[in-house]
Amino acid sequence: MLRQYAFNLILVFILPLWVISCQKTPDFVVQTLSSAENCMEAHPDSALNLLKRIPNPESLHGKAQADYSLLMTQAMDKNYIKPESDSLISIAVGYYGSLDDQWVAKGKSFFYYGRVMKELNRPEDAMRYYLKAKSIFDGSKEYRMLGLISEEIGTLNWSQYLTDEALLNYQDALRYYTMINDVLGMSYSSRNIARYYLSCDNKIDSAYVYYQRALTIAHDNNCNSELTILQELGVLYRLKKDYKKSEYYLLKALELAKEDSLSSGIYLSLGYTYLLMGNMTVAEDYLDKSTRGVNIYTQADAYKLLFKLEKQKNAPWVALEYKERSDSIFKIIQKKEIKEAVADLQKKYENEKLQKENLQLKIKNQSILLLCFVLLFLILLCLLYVYYRHQHNKKRIQEIEQQINFNKEEIALYQEELVNYQLLQSESEDYRSKIGELNGKVLLLQSQNRTLVERLNSLGGDIGSSCSPVDGKYISIFRMLLSLKSGSFKGKLSHSDWDHLFDLFNFLYLGIVIRLQEEYPQLTKHDLEIFCLLKFGFTNDALKKVFLTTSDSITKAKGRLKKRLNVAPQEDLDHFIRNY
Repeated sequence: MLRQYAFNLILVFILPLWVISCQKTPDFVVQTLSSAENCMEAHPDSALNLLKRIPNPESLHGKAQADYSLLMTQAMDKNYIKPESDSLISIAVGYYGSLDDQWVAKGKSFFYYGRVMKELNRPEDAMRYYLKAKSIFDGSKEYRMLGLISEEIGTLNWSQYLTDEALLNYQDALRYYTMINDVLGMSYSSRNIARYYLSCDNKIDSAYVYYQRALTIAHDNNCNSELTILQELGVLYRLKKDYKKSEYYLLKALELAKEDSLSSGIYLSLGYTYLLMGNMTVAEDYLDKSTRGVNIYTQADAYKLLFKLEKQKNAPWVALEYKERSDSIFKIIQKKEIKEAVADLQKKYENEKLQKENLQLKIKNQSILLLCFVLLFLILLCLLYVYYRHQHNKKRIQEIEQQINFNKEEIALYQEELVNYQLLQSESEDYRSKIGELNGKVLLLQSQNRTLVERLNSLGGDIGSSCSPVDGKYISIFRMLLSLKSGSFKGKLSHSDWDHLFDLFNFLYLGIVIRLQEEYPQLTKHDLEIFCLLKFGFTNDALKKVFLTTSDSITKAKGRLKKRLNVAPQEDLDHFIRNY
């Protein structure tokens, strides 16, 4: 009956999903998605228009819905449309995130999720998903994706002032783009590397090499990057104080500039260059043009340079006017940046709040039937566990009683053997060794029995193993000590092994190691090791095997130990140790 109930529950949850999965995606949608994907790289605007033709995209399901979400995110990104949230790309991540056989789509989903996070000013999340994407594509031949990922990671590192890391990322991107002759990627990557050498490392010659490489590629292939490269080459030559070449490249950039927003920055660079050349009239003309642009940052810099120019012309009142305008714009900029920062924080808070609310809603909407099934299953497990523990405890009580009786018999035998040895009153090494070994066995068995009796008296409690963790530890260490003594131990003792042995000696001989450290602080760790082993009855041959050394070394070590213990030369070291 329980099996039938479980089967019915499975049908309740699986059947609707099966029905949905069997819904066929219209051919028109499949073809449109395929066409959009094919033209995405070369014509992203066309891809966006194709995707907009799909009616009711919210009604899509499964792979079609995931593909639409991924492609629409790509198209928006390539057409410079800033996303308002991550809700769209999250669909693709949710679908492909667990599909290892669809690793290309999975990697792209992670990458574009990172792009969305970057646009939403969440750099930590962006970096996390970039790295996820990179781990998927690493080792593959998807060189374009590897180039894009490396470039984006570099840009993110650059924005976080991790410039050296950014350089490595840009170099990786250039390498990947070169493998597939992606001229646009090669141009941008070379330009980015040049920027690093220009601004961070102050290696102008290296920057020039990469700018020229980027410019050649951009010019030969009509890439959009040509304008910015020309402008930055103008800045480079201005830094080299080659103002004629700076003028040349800036004028070439001005020829390509079609938008006023782009022109105003070039006007500013030209005005600054002419100012440095001493051509005040032309400088003033270009700086004045720069102030008419829409970029307030450019305006502020232009007024600042005009202030400097009028000072050089000895026109203080005009200079003061430009200074006031510059200061006024900088105040506006500060207010704007503060406002944007507050807005970003507010947006981040709202996004996080929305995510939490969605998560809570998802949890709240879990099926009651499933919950009942889980509860029933847990109750059954509890009943089985109680029954098992009862039977187990009965068996363990019997085992404990048997173990206690066995230990008592062993103790009696060891004590009898110990009495017989003590009657011999021998001073031989074998005698001392046997006495130490028997005392150790008796003490350990007595300790074990005390623990077993306590557990037996608890009756219905958790009996556990036949000995406590402490007893078990001492027994295993004692066995190791016996194997050392017999010479059957293989290898060299570790620091951890010696720590355990010291614990055992403290147990057997009433804190002997602690007492030695307090009374003889000059003793080394090796001195303590030799002392304890001699106390237990180790011979010189046994010590030689433990420390993997010669008899002569053992003799010298014992001599050093005797001296540090302040034992008189005429007194026997073994006698001192035996009576300590």
